Amino acid sequence: MKSINPLKITLAFVMLFTFSACTSSPFLEVNARDNFVITDGASFIVTTNKSDLPANIDPISVEIAAEETASYFAAMGYVESADQNKYILELTVSTKDKLRMDDYRFRSYYGWGRPYDFDRVTTIPEYFMRISLIEAKDSKTLWTGLTKWRGSGMHGGLDSQEIKESVAYILDQL
Repeated sequence: MKSINPLKITLAFVMLFTFSACTSSPFLEVNARDNFVITDGASFIVTTNKSDLPANIDPISVEIAAEETASYFAAMGYVESADQNKYILELTVSTKDKLRMDDYRFRSYYGWGRPYDFDRVTTIPEYFMRISLIEAKDSKTLWTGLTKWRGSGMHGGLDSQEIKESVAYILDQL
């Protein structure tokens, strides 16, 4: 019987790790109306839900996301204007607690946990960022993109560079 070469095993694990790392991507949902076209050089305005934010979301981070959204659209050739805007970019940030059951049955290698440790329920905060492109004249949503992440807060879970990357990740799908 032939033995398996350790180099082949290592190579197989490296290939498996590389494949799994390349196929995993952040959460993204995109929806759009059929056949919508953005007019070249059109004006836009960015709005946020800053007045309705939960207390655990940092409003400065939402402002950074709004500024990044405006600069992304301006780089695409559109003009930011508060007066005569054809499009509204609506940036919404919200949070939701996800329930998770913690069963600490195996606290140690040698035995079970205490009886009062069974079936604990904890929450994990999930944060959502949605960017919607709305036609100002008819108030129709033409396109929307959503991403989510878990963390200790919008600012605690993401720094300013990660916020910029998340906005770009959503708007790249437009």
